[in-house]
Order: sequence, then C-alpha cells, then structure tokens
Amino acid sequence: MPGARRPWSRLGAYAARRAGAYALGLCLFGVGAGVGSTAARLLPEGQRLALWHALSAWAAHAAHDPRAALWAAAARADVAWAAALWLMGLTVVGLPAVFLALGARGLAVGFALALLVRSAGLGGAVAAAGVAAGAAADLPAALFLAGEATVFAAAALTRLGRRRWDGADRPLAAYAAALAGAAAACLLAAAADATVAAPTVGWALRWAGASVGSTP
Repeated sequence: MPGARRPWSRLGAYAARRAGAYALGLCLFGVGAGVGSTAARLLPEGQRLALWHALSAWAAHAAHDPRAALWAAAARADVAWAAALWLMGLTVVGLPAVFLALGARGLAVGFALALLVRSAGLGGAVAAAGVAAGAAADLPAALFLAGEATVFAAAALTRLGRRRWDGADRPLAAYAAALAGAAAACLLAAAADATVAAPTVGWALRWAGASVGSTP
C-alpha cells in the first residue's frame, strides 16, 4: 500500500507548504469583511439609500441580460483579478499586496452584505445570500494564487540569497501553470455567479425594492 499512500502524502506536503498563506489570506478576508460590515452600519441614511438605488438600478438592468452575457462579464472580472494577483506575486516584492487585495475583497463583500440586510430586511438577506455565494465561489482561486505566490517568492529569495540560478525555470514554470489553474477556477466561479448568485441577487433586489428605507 505504500504506492497508494504516495499521492496523499504528496498532497499533504503540498498543502502544508501553503497552509500559512491560506490561513493568512482567510484571516485578512475575514477581517476585511468585519471592517466593511461595520462601515456599512455606520453609513449615513442618505448615502445608504443612494447606494441602494444604485444596486436596484443594476438589478433592473441585469434582469434583461442573457445568462451568457452575465457569465462573460463575471469571467472577465474574475480572470482579470486573478491575473492581477498573479502579477503582484511574480514581482516577489508585491507579495504583501496579494494578501492586502484579499483583505480589500473581504471589505467589499462585508460592506455589501451589511448594506443589503440593513436596507431591505428579508429581501436584502436573500440578496446577501446570493452575494455570499458568489464570494465563496471566487475565494478559492484567490487563496490558491496566494499560496502559489508565497512558494514562488520563497524559491526566488532562496536562490537570490545563495546566488544560485540553476533550475530557476522550474519555480517560474510552476507559477505560470498556477495562473492557468486559477483561470480555470475563475471560469467555474463565473458560471456559479451567472447561474446562481447574480439571478438570486437581482430577483431579491427587485422583490425588496418597495421596502427600501423601511429598516431603521
């Protein structure tokens, strides 16, 4: 059975090398979500209503978009974000920005969730569930890239410190392959956004439109 255990041991070693990056990314995402939620609750009533009307206008517009258009828009946005994270990691010195971007994404998600729930009660809660589903679909690709960027930076700094550049192409090739994997995950996440998250949010926002401003 040693041969059967080998894939699992390799998977365990793979995850162990990136566990710190995954944990840090999740922690910053959660902290950002908490800060965003607090900011939304402290938002003045006039600004909150203005943002709600902007969201409602988006929902009314998106209701007429075909599902393929929603998927294409989500795919472009998700792949562009993944590419930006990858490029930050490629510079090595931009690695901290990868984790800060995760915190910023968490802040935006937390702000949106709190705004929706506070603005429209039950309807807003349903819309918030759709936003949370979309965020949950997008997060794995970002965490995956954070882990790969961390491993790539460690390999680059190790070679730089030892002034040894033999085999430097292997970490770069692995990191390039990570972008392809993240892009594939983004396409799957975009499909979830277009088929579940966006329709749920749009329907809930239209249904809850009459209750805007009714929640104190």
